[in-house]
Amino acid sequence: MKIGRYRIQRQIAEGGQGRVLLGHDPRLKRRVAIKLYRLPDQRESRRQALREARRSARLDSPRITRVYDVLVAGDDLAVIMEYVPGCDLREVLRNTRLSLAAALFIASDIAAALAAARLSQTVHGDIKPANVLIARSGRAMLADFGVALVDGGSTAVGFSRGALTPEHVRGESLCFASDMFALGVLIYHMVSGVRPFTEGEAGEQAMCEGRFLPLSSHLGEGDIPAELDALVSALLAPDPRYRPDSLHAVRQVLRAVAVALPLGDSAPVRSETRAFYRSETRNDLPPALLSAFGGESAGRRVADRIQALASRRPLLTALGGVSALALGIAAWWLRPSPCLELEAPQLRVDGLTTISADIGRNWLQTELRQGVETHLTRVRTVGLLGDTGPRVIGRTPQKRACAADHRLRLALDCRRGLCLLSLQKDASPAGGGVPLYADASLEAWRSAIHSLVVTALPR
Repeated sequence: MKIGRYRIQRQIAEGGQGRVLLGHDPRLKRRVAIKLYRLPDQRESRRQALREARRSARLDSPRITRVYDVLVAGDDLAVIMEYVPGCDLREVLRNTRLSLAAALFIASDIAAALAAARLSQTVHGDIKPANVLIARSGRAMLADFGVALVDGGSTAVGFSRGALTPEHVRGESLCFASDMFALGVLIYHMVSGVRPFTEGEAGEQAMCEGRFLPLSSHLGEGDIPAELDALVSALLAPDPRYRPDSLHAVRQVLRAVAVALPLGDSAPVRSETRAFYRSETRNDLPPALLSAFGGESAGRRVADRIQALASRRPLLTALGGVSALALGIAAWWLRPSPCLELEAPQLRVDGLTTISADIGRNWLQTELRQGVETHLTRVRTVGLLGDTGPRVIGRTPQKRACAADHRLRLALDCRRGLCLLSLQKDASPAGGGVPLYADASLEAWRSAIHSLVVTALPR
């Protein structure tokens, strides 16, 4: 079964908003997640759904699942997204109670995702545990921006009962504050194990009136830091005007509460959720990935192909096919490697922003080189490495600099604690930039550089 060029392998999940399928993209040799939405009957509503799905494809953040493609399949809208091996938060909360440290880690990642969406003037409108994916690295990603909205632009085309906000109930346009309310519900659920509002008319009325039990009532006095209790209460304000407006301030509170916790597991999310990771079976993987999971080797597949040719055609024809295959492989291996010139990064950091001492021109240049070589494998890189003067960089020294096919330069612009990392290709921006908080981890910076490289240098 196919949707467009994407081959369907199996169903991952099903909910009120549609089905999520695991697919394989034969052109780019990668797995994808395919979310199917039922399109509205009205023509204008269909057009709105398509516009919103295409808008979500412009979002670019390590904490947001990427949208690769948008298709119409019959009466369904198919949004082709990045596939994230791991599990979703709904599965975790069904089976266990997260520690406070793990809940704070996940909440901080989702706040970072919302900050990136806000830079693009985008409202999610359907934040719930099923749309929070836990990758095998232990980092959380916000998924299902397929029906994302412009801030204050309209009411949601589709949403889940488990993601209700007072604006949904009152039939008002959604705004950034709507996602802040949903973040508050998510934190409350992760920390206490229960939702702040019950389902049904009584729960909706309590939501619109701001009636809910404080977090401390579920775990006892002293078990919940007062700063966290106050933050959640503010996020759950029924009037959007009184909810926190700054995601940076929200993350600061989450970070301060996390730092004050006793030392424990350095990776609490991964250790507490790995039991719920989806199993990845042989049938779920495209052939190009089988060898990495102990499957068929490339040599075995070539031998099988030769045997199939010999069994169906005369020997002479088979030998001709093998010869052509061998020549093709040889031509591929002997083709010249592309040459990329890595120019010195541009850094602009205002006086109100402090970034890690590790993140300088030298570090950015080295990470860019590693990202390029990891992504392309066969590549030659030359250019400036930090302030050390001209030298050749790459896996093996070159006797002379190669003629550059493209020039790449990282650009970092930090203002008031928020940074925008972008990549220029031949002096022009290569895709959108990646927003990062100045105090983000080195791993988050590496992930941002890798995503920029993948966008700028399609294989």
